[in-house]
Amino acid sequence: MTRALALSLVLLLAWRPCARAQEEGSPPSKPDSAPSGEPGPQPVRVTTFLLAHPGVDDQSVVPVMRALDDGLKRNPRLEMKDLDTRLADFAQEVPQDQIDEGRLLLSEGQKALTALELPVAQKKLALAVDALSKVLPYIKKQELAEAMMALAASQYEDGDKKSAQRTLVRLITWRQDFRLDTNKYPPQLIAPVEDAKHEVEKAKRGSLEIRSEPSAAQAYVDGKYVGVTPTFGEGLPVGEHWVTLKKEGYRKAVTPAAVSAKVQQLVTIPLERSGKYLLVEQALASVEKTIGEQTLPTNADNLKEVLFVDHAVFIRALPGAPGTLKIDAHLYDLRTRRRLTRVQKVVPVAEAEKQLATLAATLYLNVSYEAEVETPKDAPPPKPVVRKPFYKTWWFWTVAGVVVAGGVLAGVLVPAPAKSCGGGNFCPGFTF
Repeated sequence: MTRALALSLVLLLAWRPCARAQEEGSPPSKPDSAPSGEPGPQPVRVTTFLLAHPGVDDQSVVPVMRALDDGLKRNPRLEMKDLDTRLADFAQEVPQDQIDEGRLLLSEGQKALTALELPVAQKKLALAVDALSKVLPYIKKQELAEAMMALAASQYEDGDKKSAQRTLVRLITWRQDFRLDTNKYPPQLIAPVEDAKHEVEKAKRGSLEIRSEPSAAQAYVDGKYVGVTPTFGEGLPVGEHWVTLKKEGYRKAVTPAAVSAKVQQLVTIPLERSGKYLLVEQALASVEKTIGEQTLPTNADNLKEVLFVDHAVFIRALPGAPGTLKIDAHLYDLRTRRRLTRVQKVVPVAEAEKQLATLAATLYLNVSYEAEVETPKDAPPPKPVVRKPFYKTWWFWTVAGVVVAGGVLAGVLVPAPAKSCGGGNFCPGFTF
């Protein structure tokens, strides 16, 4: 058993947690479409923005945004992050130090387990589980699952099978679809994992009542979406679970919750306002009146500079006929401030998320991902100046006219010699 476990865990150390945080309930990572060794096109960064929706409650709007966000995440040409994640990156609110600490503890615990330094491994891995559970909204859930699995393996190898079973049950309780990777762990652990699954399947069920301050936050239990607060998580196996909340303009929050078969636990989570949301709110208010026009005003540059996004999808939701929503979606390229496409749909409120699953694909139909900047047209070259002969210019004939007129006047006004009137007398007078 010892040699098998040590050899298998050598492979486990080749696994490294993905450094990029993943949203709760997000789809799997996208495959690289570029050929090996050749750099592919840079992904276009896109974020969705919900505009004012008077007459439509948040319970109806959230499924619309979820459908659009999920569709955008499936597009391999896009880097889709919701507004909360963009803000957290910009405001440096992602708990990167705690994430790094948890991952370091996990790595050190795995190395100690491979070296069969079991007391050290158990201590490091227990600390890793605690650290990673506190930053669950910002990491892949698989990282926490790997830490728990490694802890159970170290306990099992140390001969403490009861503790190992408790750890496995704790893991399966919140991660019911967990599968043991026999390329990382020895086959001897298959039976304990299956026993833990059977125990969780037979366990009683309970529920959680989830509230937030303020309300209307998206609620997730163990990474699965359960509704908009106030809401309920139902049919949960008795034991430890994690509740995560996110709301536009607020920092994500996570808390553990113990489900009981006897009492429905009330989980109330206060949300902390994002420190930089006011900047986005102001920028969005300045451009909201022009949404729908072919070109946004220069104020739209603030969204691009604050969130570092290339494309923006603006969503308006308006009440339609009873039980329906009018959805008006606009896709803009913030690099050029030009509108790329517009899609309008009327959907039943109860089926909004299902019927809008293709909205993202429709928005990007026949759309170029490159910034199509209009090249300014060069001014036409100036016409060559053709000088007239001097004898054809106005000033030449003006001067000539002045000279002639002056000569005529001079000849007229000069006195003529006096004529003799005889007898030595002169006759006064002028000759004209």
